[in-house]
Amino acid sequence: TLLQGENARDSIDKRDPSLRDLEGELPHEELNVIEPGAHYGWPYCYDNGVASPEYPGYDCSSTKTPAMLLPGHVAPLGMEYYQGDLFPPAYRGNLIVGFHGYRANGHRIVMVPVDDRGVPNGEIRDLVRGWEKTATQPQGAPVDVLVGQDGSIFVTEDKNGTILKLSFDASAGAGTPLVPKPPVTPVMTAEERVRCEALATKSGTLASLQRDVLDAACVSCHGARPGYAGGLALLRCDDVGNATRLRENRRTGGPLVKPNDEDSELVKRLEGDGFPQMPAGGISPEQMVEVLAWIRAGAPTR
Repeated sequence: TLLQGENARDSIDKRDPSLRDLEGELPHEELNVIEPGAHYGWPYCYDNGVASPEYPGYDCSSTKTPAMLLPGHVAPLGMEYYQGDLFPPAYRGNLIVGFHGYRANGHRIVMVPVDDRGVPNGEIRDLVRGWEKTATQPQGAPVDVLVGQDGSIFVTEDKNGTILKLSFDASAGAGTPLVPKPPVTPVMTAEERVRCEALATKSGTLASLQRDVLDAACVSCHGARPGYAGGLALLRCDDVGNATRLRENRRTGGPLVKPNDEDSELVKRLEGDGFPQMPAGGISPEQMVEVLAWIRAGAPTR
């Protein structure tokens, strides 16, 4: 059986604001059984035949549904059927998958039960979890898994450039895979609520930029919590603070935004001009208009 792990899109709420509260969960990642000539839906459909917001009239009934839906944004990469003898019998024949994602559901290694054809069939179980960034350890980002001749599991990990070896020691426990813990869903703090209530009363290019672009397309990946990308530390509803951060020199270079400069690095990154496009797929034309309007106005911080 040939399997494929699909890394679904980010920012689904960018096209459908009604999905904003579900952006952390949708779309689900997928495990697909690859068959000749099959259409798996991308980019027209997601999950079990749901039309994407950009293609609301698309008929998804002819697309092949996933063998299994995984939690959103876990980013399944390398996977291999475990055929070794080192780990307990419950592992044998099942699928070992590395979740590369940096969000709450990701950065772990799981076991996926399969049927006698090797098709995913059952609830995933955690083998390695708690791989969070702390004061004493970096966050993990597993890329590929390989079963060694001795039955151990080798893991390549690109956040820290490491190769790890997982072994089983019967004297330390039964080695039973763990039921996944539900991710901790960030809740709005009192400080954040005050900022958002204040932002709702504001007008102007900066307020529009914060509401329609930064909150909608940027904060989810470039937030201030540990493990978020780029070191920007953007905060939800913090129009003044975020404008200042975008204009400040960074440790890795100059500012992302220069007043009145439509060729600022932020614009290039949003367009994918010389940089990987952020977010994946870019922002909408309407959102880009708001970015440029703010820059043309001098990129005000008030």
